[in-house]
Amino acid sequence: MTAAEKVRLHAHLPADTDLIMAVTGHRPPKLGGYNAQTTGRCVALATKMLGWYRPDYILTGMALGWDQAIAEACVKIGVPWTACVPFPGQESKWPTPAQWHYNSLLAKATEVTYVCTKYNVGAMQARNAFMVNRGQILIALWNGVQSGGTWHAVDFARTRKVYTINLWSSYCNRVGVS
Repeated sequence: MTAAEKVRLHAHLPADTDLIMAVTGHRPPKLGGYNAQTTGRCVALATKMLGWYRPDYILTGMALGWDQAIAEACVKIGVPWTACVPFPGQESKWPTPAQWHYNSLLAKATEVTYVCTKYNVGAMQARNAFMVNRGQILIALWNGVQSGGTWHAVDFARTRKVYTINLWSSYCNRVGVS
């Protein structure tokens, strides 16, 4: 994080306010693929990000990719976090090992919140809105060009005037993704 980012981040909140960060980001295909190397890189960046910003609490949507990397980093270094799950069974169509990993992470969450009671076409955006409305900062891992769930979360944060930091350039610099 640059010195300018630190100044902007700290100027955004009163000194006595807990820093609650919502996170959103791409799924594995846009990050380098479904493999251990991509997962490791995401978790490494997530861990480094938590060290930079030192949030008091994290809100993550628990999708594959960046969302789960953040959850893993929170577990690793002891940052409390809420799994903001769009609906029960979000993981039901994922491969079995991904489901096991997801359920293992849910068991380690400080809190699990189901935003909708069942799947509906707006469940993912409802989850994004839930997180953005409760966080003071949105941390994104978004390539800046592709639409989709991450773009919708970033755009919603913009309409709500929630300060957003995009870590895409940090990710690309670390892993050579463009």
